[in-house]
Formats: sequence, structure tokens, C-alpha cells
Amino acid sequence: MKPQPSLSVWLLCGAVIGLTGCGGTQTVTIPPSACPTITGQPPNFGPEAQQAITMSIAIELRDSYMKERVLAEMDQPFPQTATKQQLAIVEGDPGYIPSGGVKVTQAKLEQRLDNAGHRVNLLAIDMMPWLRKDELDPQDLTQNTYRLSQVAVSTRSFTLRLRLIPHVIFPQTVADLMERRRFLNCDSSDTDCTGVALQLGFYELYDKGFGENVVCNSGQRSRNYDMISAQVLQGVLDSVNGKIIPSASPGGQAKTIPAMAPITIPSKSIVDMISGLLSGPVNLIGVAVGSDQHLKIGLVLDQGNQIPFDSTTGFRHQNADWGVLIEKGFLQAGITSNITSRAAASTPPVTITATTVDLLPGKFHVTAGGFATTTGLSCNVPVSLDVSIPASICKNAMNQSVLRLCPGVPKATPTITFCAFWDTIIFGQSTATIRTWPTCPPQSTDTCQNQVVQFSAGPNDVFYATELDTDGVFYLSGRSTFMDTKLPGRAATPNACP
Repeated sequence: MKPQPSLSVWLLCGAVIGLTGCGGTQTVTIPPSACPTITGQPPNFGPEAQQAITMSIAIELRDSYMKERVLAEMDQPFPQTATKQQLAIVEGDPGYIPSGGVKVTQAKLEQRLDNAGHRVNLLAIDMMPWLRKDELDPQDLTQNTYRLSQVAVSTRSFTLRLRLIPHVIFPQTVADLMERRRFLNCDSSDTDCTGVALQLGFYELYDKGFGENVVCNSGQRSRNYDMISAQVLQGVLDSVNGKIIPSASPGGQAKTIPAMAPITIPSKSIVDMISGLLSGPVNLIGVAVGSDQHLKIGLVLDQGNQIPFDSTTGFRHQNADWGVLIEKGFLQAGITSNITSRAAASTPPVTITATTVDLLPGKFHVTAGGFATTTGLSCNVPVSLDVSIPASICKNAMNQSVLRLCPGVPKATPTITFCAFWDTIIFGQSTATIRTWPTCPPQSTDTCQNQVVQFSAGPNDVFYATELDTDGVFYLSGRSTFMDTKLPGRAATPNACP
């Protein structure tokens, strides 16, 4: 017996060629396609964050990384074969095989301005609808197995634009800790769990074949709205908002399909890293988003300097998937404040009168001057600090990327040296002492300090640092373990720590 095409193929035949050639020409009246029905409700991420005009830190994500994440989210695995029983699985149950969908052909970031001049950040996704074709497997004599394929509706293609809606998630916006963990994928040990999420909201669906936006509601319907555009629009809205499937049996439990996951930014880990660099807590208070080709997230912190936010990205290393720029003045002000407060709390107390923090290729250079108040001598003794701190990225013994800081021996003033002060600058671990030596006493055999610089970037993805640029800036570059699986030929980096 010759296998018959599935219902999906008959629909495709009718939709594309008007039933001519589908076993003869027939006159069929097709009723107007229905407008979509929204049954789901996206998660409540709290209020949309008002975009800041300044930033302390910038997180940059390459467009190639964003494209691969979209493809992974929307192009779900499709089986080559299935049994009758598997094809009978209904939507919402594990193992369900859809009868149609869309194939993503391109994804890119766009940025527009609305009528008020505000940035509108968009993710544009080019896609082509497909319908499932089922054919009996001739090798299965029981006729219980089908070969499956996706038949593209090549005459129709669409561009879906999703708006990137920023949310700063902390207790003031999302009070429930469990909800924050669910939104941001925080570890169960994180009792704070704060960060930034970009919710994906529907902006428009553009029908490239007819050159029009697909619209259907109680007051408006696009001119060429038909069965294909209706199905695509319904599927898009179900993905963005989630979907509730009523029970097929009376009194049964409805099934819920969740909305598309947000793009989570590992801001909490980056803010924690900054806290470690400055030896004190800093908090996230604002966010700005740029999507001019690449994705840029500006974080506003409650300490240090800020600079105007600019949507332009400045990737400094070619093979990096992401980058983090820490505003130079923010670091300088933070280190200066840290030196001043720790010096005042030392024994004897030291008053800092001048500090410089220079970012040079491969190192920090820090100088500080002031005076120590000695009760025994009833006078003020001048003190100074001059130290270079080489900085690099390497892998520790646990195969983690770390920022390695190895301060040299501080230089002395002609008569008095303020010793053991260097690690209060970054790590706050020493008590300052006054010595009448021209150089400070030897440090321990291992004076280097390692700050872990890798963090979760969502399910099945970890960002890890690979390079550091300190030539007038502080810029970390890194890779994604998700992208490593997509580009297996990339050389391993960084090198092991010495």
C-alpha cells in the first residue's frame, strides 16, 4: 500500500498551491483565520528598570554569542523517526512532537529610538515556518514506525522582533528569594541573589513575503493575514507569554507551558568580584542597555565614579565571547577610599594626604603619602607607599580562571617606610606598621592573591576570563563554555598559574 501523506502535508499543499495538484482541482471556501488567543502569563520580574544614562561597569556580549543562544532556545531537537504511540503524545506532555514550527535562519541585535528619543533594544529573528511530514518506514513490517521530516514553507518567511526589557532584580523589586533564584539561576547557597534579567517581550512580527506587519486583534487585521501568518503569530505569542492547555477530560488538570526564558546577566558575580577588588561591599542600583550590533549592559553601582553610557561596544580581544569594562576612575576612587579608611584605622593611625593609582600595561602602580600620628613621640611622622602590582589572568589548580595580583616589595621614603600596606589596598589583610628601614621586610614566600573570575551565565553555560588589559583601562575578556562546544577547535586558554 502506498503511504499517504500526513494531515500536515495536505494542509501545506492547500495553503501553498490552493489545492491544485492535490489530487485534482477543488473549490474550497476557507474561512478567515482567527486572531490569536493568549492564555499564558509571563513571569512577574517586577517593574521595568528605567534606563540609566551613566555606568560604573559595562558587560559586553558578542552578536555571535547571542545568535547561538537564540538558536539553542528556538531550534529544539527534532527526531528522525517516531512510532504511532510517540506521535499520539499530546502537547504539554514529555516527548511531544510538534506538527509544525519555525526554523531560525538569522538572529541579530537592533537598536531604535522611540518617539520620545528613548532607546528601544530589539532582538530580530529571521525564521521560516515548517510543517511535519510523516511517512511510514518501509523497513518496519509492522507499520508502526514513521520517518519524520520538516517541510519548509519556502514561499513565506518572517522577522520576529522581541524587545529586551531590563529588570534589576533584588529584594525591593522581587521580594521572594525563591523567585529571584528561579529568574537568575542563583546557587542555593546564595542568600542574596540579585542581578539583571532581560525579559523578552513581543514587539512585532513582520511578514517578509507580503511586506507588512502581521496584526490581528479586535480593531485591526493586516491585509494578507492568512492561515500561515495566523499560526506563526499564535506560536510566537505562546512562546513569549507561555500557554495553558485545558485538560482533555472533565475535571482534569490543565497543562502549563512556560514563557520563553529571559536573558540573565551574571551581574551579581561581577559585582561580587568588584567588592573583592575594593575590599568592601558595592551594590547594584541601576542598569542601561545597548543593542547596536552587540549587546552592552551598563551597571550602575552605589560607589565610585560613573561615566556616560554609550551603546557602542569596545571588544579588545578577537576571540572573546564577552568583555567587562570597569571604569578606571571607579577603580581609582575605590582604591583611594579604601587606602584612606584603612590607614585611618591602623595602629598608629595614618592620615593619607595624596594617592595615585595608575593603570599601566600588565600592572597597577599605586603611590600614597601622608603622616602617622605617634603618641610615644608626640609628633607626626611622614610615611609613603610606592608599589607596582603585576596583574594577569591564569588558571588555578582547580582549573578556574583567576585574576592574579602579585605585588612587589614597596619602596621606602628616605627615612620612614609604611610597610605591609600594599595588601590593604586590594585585599585589606594587613595591619600597617612603621619601620625605620629603607626597604620593607621580606614578605611571605607566596604574596600573590587570586580572585576567581568565572561565573554562571545561565543553564549549561559558564563565563571564564582569558585576558586582561590594564593599559589605561581595566578590561577583562573571556569565553563561554557554551560557545566552546560550538567552536571545538579553539585553543585552550588561559595558561596555568605559575
